[in-house]
Formats: sequence, C-alpha cells, structure tokens
Amino acid sequence: MVIYRDILQKMNLNSYPALEEHLYLHGWGLDWTDGVSGYHHYHNTAHELLFICDSEVEVKFGGTPGKTLILHPADAVAIPAGVAHRRAHLEGALKVFGAYPAGQRPDLLYGEQLSGQRSFLWTRWTADWIMARNALKTSGYL
Repeated sequence: MVIYRDILQKMNLNSYPALEEHLYLHGWGLDWTDGVSGYHHYHNTAHELLFICDSEVEVKFGGTPGKTLILHPADAVAIPAGVAHRRAHLEGALKVFGAYPAGQRPDLLYGEQLSGQRSFLWTRWTADWIMARNALKTSGYL
C-alpha cells in the first residue's frame, strides 16, 4: 500500500475531469464517486486507487490487527488487491474518487482476509503496481 500526500494539489488535478483524463492516459479508469465503506471489505480481482477530495477521514487497512491512517483532502492511496479496508472515523461528509486499472473489475468481498485467486493476482501485481506508481508520478514528489 502506498500513500501519496497532497498529490492532487501537487499535480494540479483539482477537478474530476482533470483527474479522469490523467488516469486514463496511464491505464486507469475513474470508476466511482462516494465515501469509504464503514465495514471491512476488499477486492480480490482489482487494485484500487482512492482519492480523498474534501474531508479528513481515518481509514483502517489490513483488517482488525491492521493500521488506522488519517487521510486528508488531496491525498491518494494505492491499495493492492486483497488488502481489507474500512472507514474508521469521519467528521461530516466525505467525497472520494475510486479508480481501478483498465481491464480489472473489482469484486466486493466482506471481511478481513484474502480468499482465493492469489496466484492470479500475483501474476498481474507487478505490472499493475507500476501502472499505479506511474499514474501518480510527478517530478520531485515520489
């Protein structure tokens, strides 16, 4: 998992169309706008990029024994397939943009553990993770 602090501001991606175009050019699709679910869930079939737009939120990664991190507006987090995550605390409304690599459709699994398809995921993991890094790469920030 990789957190990119203030990346939307640093890359001047301060609108939905600008972010959508940037991700498209790097092989990702901006798929949804919403919040972060308050229950542990994970995606076996897709990596995920979350872009925090307007509120500070605490997100727990890795299930019950995992780590809770505070994400701020303009932060992004790249979550590998199989990593459980949930909203731990939120004050007020939250707007998040979610993106997945082209060709990957996320399943929605509940709970805290990776179940199944690990060998499939590991064969794609390196290439997809490089795509995530490149999508958020800016000179001097990473």
